[in-house]
Amino acid sequence: MPRKYVDMHVLTMDRSMASSLAGMGYRHVCVVGDEVSDASNLGITVHRKKYLEVESRNDLLKRLRRLERNVLVCVKPLTREALMVAARDGRVGTVMVYGGMADVDMHVAQVFKNILEITVAEVIECFNDDRRWRSLLRIVRAADAVGVPTIISSGASCEEELLPPRQLGYILAALKGVESPVLDSVSTIPLKLLEDVCV
Repeated sequence: MPRKYVDMHVLTMDRSMASSLAGMGYRHVCVVGDEVSDASNLGITVHRKKYLEVESRNDLLKRLRRLERNVLVCVKPLTREALMVAARDGRVGTVMVYGGMADVDMHVAQVFKNILEITVAEVIECFNDDRRWRSLLRIVRAADAVGVPTIISSGASCEEELLPPRQLGYILAALKGVESPVLDSVSTIPLKLLEDVCV
């Protein structure tokens, strides 16, 4: 049975983006922005995604209480305290990895219940900053070492920033230090998450 590919993080979704995603083989896409075109005629299911940048436990809990159902929540934790809460709260779908993030050490990794997410947009942004690049690699590899699931998405704001799913899988493989593309990160893992959240 062929894989169903998912881009878990695009910023906008117009007809042109939808057409490109369909052409690359995607069947699901999560859109952060409010402007969302219906893409069902192209074979793509569009899901709504709420992206929250949070600094504290109270900030995260307050914002989670206000959200409607059937929306995938992605949290960018700006402090270690916010990371610890985002890692465990069942209302959070993914925790966004970025170069300035608090370290995912063994203590954090052991309590992690949610999925880590990284975007190609963040990888590109970190690539020319040695400190942020090392931090990004350390987090991805520490999570992988203890079995925390990781997904990779484009983070695209326009059609030109989209990548085919196999390319995304190879990028995550390079970050993890493995040779084969990590295709579960753009298919099986995000699909299961969408089934659990967006029903």
